[in-house]
Amino acid sequence: MKILVVEDEKLLAQSLKALLEAKGFQVETVYDGESGAEYAELGVYDLLILDVMMPGLDGYQVARQMRGLVENLLELARADTSAPEQQAPLDLSSLVSGAALPFEALFFERGLTLIEDVEEGITIKGNPAQLRQLVEIFLDNAQKYSDPGQAALRLRRKGRAHCLLSLSNPGAPIPQEELKNIFKRFYRLDKARSRDGSCGLGLSIAQSIANAHQGKIWAESGGGRNTFFVELPVL
Repeated sequence: MKILVVEDEKLLAQSLKALLEAKGFQVETVYDGESGAEYAELGVYDLLILDVMMPGLDGYQVARQMRGLVENLLELARADTSAPEQQAPLDLSSLVSGAALPFEALFFERGLTLIEDVEEGITIKGNPAQLRQLVEIFLDNAQKYSDPGQAALRLRRKGRAHCLLSLSNPGAPIPQEELKNIFKRFYRLDKARSRDGSCGLGLSIAQSIANAHQGKIWAESGGGRNTFFVELPVL
């Protein structure tokens, strides 16, 4: 059995490690909540022992983050195995507008204005729950990591066979190499994002959803704005 001990008192952590290793367990120790969350996400452990009272990210927060990680992994597995029979014709325009509505107050609280430019009557074949989740991932990332200003959510037709969904927000430029990596599982632009509960799976889930709908997803950065795109086939 592999155990991760997260304890800010080093003497106590080492004593617990020695006791468990004497019983035949494999033990790793870290001394703060942020490191504990990172190790738990990237490693494979049978058991986590968490100190409840730690500076910064405490044991309760680490546990909640791990629960969120498990839920996101399940969502990713569902997106990866999405079957065509789970898809049906739907009004993507209405879905996008409905998904944006709960975020307007969150954007306002963070000094952002959410502009919506949604062309009406765009119909696609898809899974409504998954497509709503994709839109929510874009919006959640924007409200968490934008600089103050205007964020723009757009849905437009692109030619006869496709539509283009985009979310653009003000922010620090993302290097070209990072743009290639941000859809990878567990990838974070900034490791400090682990402190806000981010586990680096949101954009991976969005990519899996786009792939399951025969679409493509990408990001661009320039002119002080970062923009995420999804192109999907229309009916």
